[in-house]
Amino acid sequence: MQSSPRATTAVGLLYASTVVVWTSYSLLSVTLPFRFEALGLSVVQYGIAVAVFALGMLLTESVWGFLAFRIGQVRTILALGLIVMVLYVVIAYATSFVEFALALGLFGALVIFPVPLFRWMALIARGPGREGSGTGRYGAYFGGGMVVGSALGPSLYVSLGFGGLMVVVLATYAVGLALMALLPWEQTRLPQADPGGTTSVRRVLTTPFLLAAGLAVFPSSHSRWL
Repeated sequence: MQSSPRATTAVGLLYASTVVVWTSYSLLSVTLPFRFEALGLSVVQYGIAVAVFALGMLLTESVWGFLAFRIGQVRTILALGLIVMVLYVVIAYATSFVEFALALGLFGALVIFPVPLFRWMALIARGPGREGSGTGRYGAYFGGGMVVGSALGPSLYVSLGFGGLMVVVLATYAVGLALMALLPWEQTRLPQADPGGTTSVRRVLTTPFLLAAGLAVFPSSHSRWL
């Protein structure tokens, strides 16, 4: 991944796919309140559904981080991306609160699958001493996709309706997925996945660590006793 024509191509595809994938997500997310309103669903139901989506992301991002070097291959990327596309379709056809909550929870858990891997690739792309600029660029492209989707989403919703918007969302995500698949995965030289990940976690979870974590979680109760 360091300074070579192939590395430059890989990083370019990484950034391009990031922009496109998160444009797709943002096209949907910014218009979901309008969809809930059109279906007669309440603001409270919308808030709960979005909370379930966020919970899905929260629960699985560290899992995708643990699996990051295992998913860096075309077949795995395509398989996970196709599942995300299926969930987009489920969201497109959802009409009840329960359907939205379940679909959005699964969607949140899966749509972030490339983020830890791509963040690491951006981190090391420009070589030692340039890690900060790499992560900064990744964040800029990630946010750029969100900006583009947020700007276009409402206009597309008004002009095309939710069904037409979801066609654009799916097409956009398909382009992003294709860009991910085009990455020269066999040449990225990802580190070998650590087979002893569970053992590493056990080494961290020592008694002093757990005590310190407990003090951090319950500062107010300890401060009263001190």
